[in-house]
Amino acid sequence: MRRENEMSPAKQALYGLLRTIGLMMIVIGVVLITVVMIDFITGCEVLSDSVGAKGVLGPRGLSLLLIGIPILGFGIVTTRSAFTATVYRPAFTKTCGSCKTKNDSEAKFCDQCGTRLD
Repeated sequence: MRRENEMSPAKQALYGLLRTIGLMMIVIGVVLITVVMIDFITGCEVLSDSVGAKGVLGPRGLSLLLIGIPILGFGIVTTRSAFTATVYRPAFTKTCGSCKTKNDSEAKFCDQCGTRLD
């Protein structure tokens, strides 16, 4: 039987997956933005189309920047949500009428006996 403050294994796995995906998105976003910024600052012309134009952000650099910023943002939101959900869980529970086990507030069925919760 689970204690009241413990999370179900399925939710633990889900939040673990969300944390992993979020952190990967943050790393990818930071890498993309860093590549664009290094190219912009050094003027190494890898991402710009104009020759000898230092500090000009070409279409390739702009597209990487426009992809990197949202990926970074989604990564931050996903990671923050997953970590917050594991720390700040609501204290609301449903009690099963059959076995008197306390279940998560979103549960449709009892974790212990499988009875449908109202």
